[in-house]
Amino acid sequence: VAQDHENRAMKEKMALDGSVQVDFEDRKKTKNELKQQLYYLLTVYAGKTLPWGTLTGIRPTKIPMELLEDGKSEDEIRSYMKETYLASDEKIELSLSVAKRELELLSRIDYENGYSLYVGIPFCPSTCLYCSFTSYSLAANRSKVDLYLDALVKEMRFVADRMKGRRLDTVYFGGGTPTTLDEAALEAFLQEIQEHFDLSHLREFTVEAGRPDTLDPEKLLAIRQGGATRISINPQTMDDRVLAIMGRSHTSADILRAYQQALEAGHRDINMDLIAGLPGDTPAGFQHTMEQVLSLSPSNITVHTLALKKAATLYYEKRAALPTADMVEEMLSFASRSLRASDYHPY
Repeated sequence: VAQDHENRAMKEKMALDGSVQVDFEDRKKTKNELKQQLYYLLTVYAGKTLPWGTLTGIRPTKIPMELLEDGKSEDEIRSYMKETYLASDEKIELSLSVAKRELELLSRIDYENGYSLYVGIPFCPSTCLYCSFTSYSLAANRSKVDLYLDALVKEMRFVADRMKGRRLDTVYFGGGTPTTLDEAALEAFLQEIQEHFDLSHLREFTVEAGRPDTLDPEKLLAIRQGGATRISINPQTMDDRVLAIMGRSHTSADILRAYQQALEAGHRDINMDLIAGLPGDTPAGFQHTMEQVLSLSPSNITVHTLALKKAATLYYEKRAALPTADMVEEMLSFASRSLRASDYHPY
């Protein structure tokens, strides 16, 4: 089996016949042992191991975070992650470092009396091929926008009243794409938040401005003046051919324009999202995207891996070939190396 050294601990504790003694009094232990057996059989069948071991598909930092909060040492956590989940040393160190950063960030949040506010706008200029979120084309649903916004304002006022006396830590204005709304509606919503919520203890106010085809200088200035401290401008890719395949009605030049306009409007905390594994993309294309985004020096760069969801058009409609697993791994490896070399660190 490839990478046999990573499986040594697993092989030593597993029976080759694939049997597990079920203990219904300890569901977690039984579940983990069953996962280990299944994983071992699949590694023999496929001739390869996975970097995250049995954690594949699970948010990995939650485990070391809980163990750190329980007072476990880093060496104890490393041993637990290796023996229980069969993760590689590299991924164990990554999850541990991210968990420590998360705990430091979360230590500033008031869990007892605090709360966070999410305001969702489920409209976009168009629906991206890979998207599985609750989001609707503005053009096809324009008649429903005002009804939705009226209901949302009522709910926001209700929440503000119920939360009086509690500390608002963060606001996230997401979607969909909130900047699909026109400037007047956007200003009205931001004004609602300022008028009805106590923002005196606010740590972060993010507005999802992901689609550059929804942005102009006036909207970006309205967002800044409306109290937002952070925005997202999300290329996903800087390859115009891949953008067209995804159903996005903008170009990479529009992304560069929107980013410059955001800076001119006074925005300094800007996140940019990328996706590794988009249909029609290649490692060379992804490298070009990464280099262009790094040249802008945004405050955050988020790298997602494409996941095929049943609610997404891409699940049923293949407009271009998907990159292979090896190609996606090459993309992610380049992203990790180039981000760290540019002094970006996972959190």
